[in-house]
Amino acid sequence: MDTETNISSILSLERQIEGGAGDVIQLKRTRNSLLNISRMPPEILGDIFRWNIIPDGDFGGIQNGSYNFLLVCHHWFEVASKTPELWNFWGNTVYQWSRRYQRSGVNAPVDLALTYDKGHIDGAPLDESLKSALQDRVASNSIRSVHIEGRRTLHCSVIASLTPNDKEVRNSSIESVILRSPGLDASDFFAHYHFPKLRHLCLSVTMNSLTWNHLRSHTTALTSLSLISGSSSSTPTTSQLLSVLASNPQLRALELADPIIPRDSGDGSKSLVPLRHLKNITMFGDFHPILRLLRRLDHPSAMDIISMNLFNCTSDEVSRTFGPYLRDCLLRDGRFQNQLDISVEFYFGFAFINAAVAGDTNGPTLSPMGGSPFLTFALTLGDDLNPQAFEKLFTDVVAHIPGEYVVSLWGAGNLDVIKEAVAAMPNIRRLHLIDVPLSDGFLQPDPCGSHANTKLLPSLRYLHLHDTVVNDWRPLIPYLIHQTSGGQAVSLRITGESVDICPSVMERIKDLVEEFVLELTPDG
Repeated sequence: MDTETNISSILSLERQIEGGAGDVIQLKRTRNSLLNISRMPPEILGDIFRWNIIPDGDFGGIQNGSYNFLLVCHHWFEVASKTPELWNFWGNTVYQWSRRYQRSGVNAPVDLALTYDKGHIDGAPLDESLKSALQDRVASNSIRSVHIEGRRTLHCSVIASLTPNDKEVRNSSIESVILRSPGLDASDFFAHYHFPKLRHLCLSVTMNSLTWNHLRSHTTALTSLSLISGSSSSTPTTSQLLSVLASNPQLRALELADPIIPRDSGDGSKSLVPLRHLKNITMFGDFHPILRLLRRLDHPSAMDIISMNLFNCTSDEVSRTFGPYLRDCLLRDGRFQNQLDISVEFYFGFAFINAAVAGDTNGPTLSPMGGSPFLTFALTLGDDLNPQAFEKLFTDVVAHIPGEYVVSLWGAGNLDVIKEAVAAMPNIRRLHLIDVPLSDGFLQPDPCGSHANTKLLPSLRYLHLHDTVVNDWRPLIPYLIHQTSGGQAVSLRITGESVDICPSVMERIKDLVEEFVLELTPDG
């Protein structure tokens, strides 16, 4: 067979293969059209694709393989190509921006994120084409969110590109701004915009005083505000912050981390700022300015989270000012009534106070409790706590807690103080004691005291002893006899690094409780 015949035959076979391949592709498309997912409206499928690339509010970056759905079938590719929201996240590095920004339409809202840029040399200028693309977005008002994180010279160039050159204050369609870039001066950026749609604002940047005054009247729809600061140049004064809060009555989440909030002439006002939609407060910083701020907030009676880490306070201030604030929060929220789980512990100058709606405390189960809402406070005390000061502080804090609400109590320290606390809490069903000595009369009333002939814990169902200070476990037996008299069932859990119980004592304890768990820590 000559060469020309071979070539002709090969070409003929290739044409047949191509035709067959086309038939196979058509058959696959017909098969795919019969699948249930192919009947899904393109708009819904497009939203699923978008969530696959970047979930709502998540700027962690595009994961490897996120665009693999483009390769599934022709239909999915067509839907993705016609879903502009997929191409409005340019990535989270300058390199990704340069590759993707041309795909998105100028008028489609874009989410700008610059959160990880290891490959970009710090100090290298922003590409002119990218600058132009950012300025086009500003001109067309088509930026939906801005998220910049880290300390890079590049970030200043990006913010400058997003800031108009004229002095006019423009309406912006931006819904979310997250700037965690210490040292970045964002004053000009914010001063150029009115933000009628801005809902989420998180700042750890430099802002001048005039900019805070500007924000007071140019943000009115915030639902979350987070200020993370370390210098007075970055933080508003008390009256400026209160003014911003007052202009955003829909606020649901407020976070202040390490704020240095200076006093100013407007700080003396006693009027309250109504935040009736507030659900979460998270604060970390100096006790005194934060407490001043809290006293000015008229927040709702029911909040889901109050979390505070406060320092520079004394035990007297905890009792005198913080205690009443805690009591007010507990009394105002009806969800805590007869459902309160309290933990009060002190370690090396730190006071930890937690309050939560307790889980199921009726049964004998030893599973941990949990629930919402909750209040948690970590207080760094400015004075040294000697044993007498500790006892007074524990008593003062517990005295502010509505005793009838408490169904679970975690505590540590002097047993006499613990006794006085639980005597005022007749509804306790779960008791957790840490580092409490075990001796004669353990958790039994003083025969000559005010609680003689009564049970300190009439409702107790579960007792947990951790790292108990003990030489002899036998005093636990009279307590259990006293506690279980009348047919009341109690479950007991003993944990710690080292637990040494005589077998006969252990058997007697088991006979007196409904459920018994002995658990050593890994080092025990």
